[in-house]
Amino acid sequence: RAVAEQHSLRSAIRSESADSDLSSLGSSGSSSQLESSDWWTSRIRRRLMRQYRDALTAEEESPACDLRKKIDMHALFLRVEQLTGVKLTKAALAELRSNPETFRIVLPDVEKVSATVKHMNIISLAEAKALSIQAMSEQSARSGERLFKLAMSKFETAVRATPDNKQILNDFGHMLRRFARSKREDQRTHEYFHIAYNKYLMAGNYDAIFDMTSEILAVLPHKWEERAQLLDLCNECFARIMKGSKCDGGDG
Repeated sequence: RAVAEQHSLRSAIRSESADSDLSSLGSSGSSSQLESSDWWTSRIRRRLMRQYRDALTAEEESPACDLRKKIDMHALFLRVEQLTGVKLTKAALAELRSNPETFRIVLPDVEKVSATVKHMNIISLAEAKALSIQAMSEQSARSGERLFKLAMSKFETAVRATPDNKQILNDFGHMLRRFARSKREDQRTHEYFHIAYNKYLMAGNYDAIFDMTSEILAVLPHKWEERAQLLDLCNECFARIMKGSKCDGGDG
């Protein structure tokens, strides 16, 4: 969920002008403080709820909630550095970590500005898919697990570079589901189904979440040790599906 929130905030932040965003992320002046408060309690919330309907909890959806208090600003700025090429000084980052509520960026805080390239990660995706296929065909469970972890790492690299690409998130989820179904009785499946659920949630793919619940129920007779966890995941899936249906104006 933390990753989903940071991806969501990144998209919303980039849609505003750079000057407005930087002053909004942390300010101490009176007029800037008012503008910053409005941005974090109103404007950013509306954007998140419109584009990422499940990104916020009930508490965070309340107009009285200041989202700045719910976000690790240091981690967020590190992510912004990766995406924009704007690198802050170590002193600025240290101050941000110590005083996130009062920190305000000024020009001397910027150490350098580098060019960034946004690409489709074709090579990483191809490697991820090849590794996942090899992992599922491995006779050794330990070797298959190692190869699949490598495949997941390649997918995560692609997601970090293009977090708004829903196709990559869906492909990642599909791969996780296939591997979860291929696990033997003595191997854990809940972990992979749960990660797949989170990827589909980030992509807003409720049809895939619904389909996955049938697969989870199908493996239950062979997974007694994980039965409670898998049932809890099924309940969470159905709850999200119902919430998504109501947000879309469906009858539920």
